[in-house]
Amino acid sequence: MSKIARVEFKAKNRSIPQGFILPDLGRTTVITGPNNSGKTNFINGVNEFNKYAQIFDANGAELTDIQPIYIPAEVIITDEQLFKIGKTSDLIKTLKGYVTGDPKYTLQNDTDENSKSEVTDLFDAVNSKLKGLLENDNDPDVVEVGIKQELSLKELLDQAFEVKPGNNSAGVEHKKFSDLGQGWQRLIIVSFILANAEKKAENDKLKLILIEEPEIYLHPKLKRALNAMLQALAQKDDYQVIMTTHDPYFAMSNRSDDNCLYSFSINAAGDTDPGLEGIISGIEDELLHIFLFNKVLEKATSEGVDVDNMMQGGALNSWLLSKNPTAKNYIVDHGNEQQEIQNPVSLALSLCLRHMINHPGNKHTMQGRNPYTPQELENSIAIMNGILV
Repeated sequence: MSKIARVEFKAKNRSIPQGFILPDLGRTTVITGPNNSGKTNFINGVNEFNKYAQIFDANGAELTDIQPIYIPAEVIITDEQLFKIGKTSDLIKTLKGYVTGDPKYTLQNDTDENSKSEVTDLFDAVNSKLKGLLENDNDPDVVEVGIKQELSLKELLDQAFEVKPGNNSAGVEHKKFSDLGQGWQRLIIVSFILANAEKKAENDKLKLILIEEPEIYLHPKLKRALNAMLQALAQKDDYQVIMTTHDPYFAMSNRSDDNCLYSFSINAAGDTDPGLEGIISGIEDELLHIFLFNKVLEKATSEGVDVDNMMQGGALNSWLLSKNPTAKNYIVDHGNEQQEIQNPVSLALSLCLRHMINHPGNKHTMQGRNPYTPQELENSIAIMNGILV
């Protein structure tokens, strides 16, 4: 089955101008960038591609037989809404739309035991996925989904989701799907999609998962689990994933030859600019710096650079300065504080910040004598992006 290789907008959608092109897409395409850079506008336009966009494969042929599966990032405003999203939630619409969409389950006949068995089997597969998210099956964080057998099948998707703790020793009351936090809602949705993809051969449509900010409302261990499920879907011939994120983990963990990564920004005309493929910006933080520096070390090693000596006279410092001459003074502990302050060493900016970020427990940190600014962090990340692309 042909995969999506290029997206071109035929009509303007807010900050996404007519003629906007995302030139290369991978099995998974990750889009980062600051708030209001157009990520959601892009996702919405692709979700309604018949209205806004043309989609092409690697040979330039237009693809029209695509089933977008949109998993939005929702904003909860009031405390009362925090755990009660309601049946109008787009997340719930996504789940209903997927399970009753294409392919369809034959739910019209309430006495159809084959249909009931098919749905029950799917729920069993979903529960297996959910239990696999955590190392311990008895972890109280895990939940199960089930069917209330006293309801007719036609009521299934409106009322029959029941969710209970996997280890229900406390006798916690069952909840409706709509009463779950959004993190678990999204995990259940992706579990349904993956379970169904593994369970049966589907139609000839390419299923395009459009997921916004998969990191929201998730503990790190569940964040890793969700990412693993999305990666498994992206490896299937009839699935592809586009995600937006502010989380360096999702950007770096999906950085590979099969995937693509873009960082959106707003240009002087007020339109979204996709940037160059492979550049990560708009989410600059210390975690991203650590990720990128490790990639830089891998590249330096592949070019025969001795990376063991990370100080002024080392080959790594010289190699980094040859890539970009930006340097920063670094005060080294010699046992004589006055001499140390008067005679700092000059290190490549990324190497200098690496020492401060990776060793927060010594005095050569941002809290000590070697502070760095947010602008220096952003500059260092930009330098490493340039080295890696």
